[in-house]
Amino acid sequence: MIESAGQALAFAEGREDHVCVVHVPDEIDVKAIREKISLSQGEFARLFGLSKHAGTLGACQASAHRSGTRISHRDLP
Repeated sequence: MIESAGQALAFAEGREDHVCVVHVPDEIDVKAIREKISLSQGEFARLFGLSKHAGTLGACQASAHRSGTRISHRDLP
């Protein structure tokens, strides 16, 4: 467990020595995710630390990446 915690910390800190494999899809349908969890644009933006005025999906992805937010379809009800 200690080794796993060290690996998780390395990943969270953005160190190159982490052993985590992360899949980030080329496209994310933010609207579909937001509607599936029944949130308004403003609620969704606040929850994930995004700007609802980002204007483009790319800007949302960049904003989510900077905040460390990871959105997965597995997290949805």
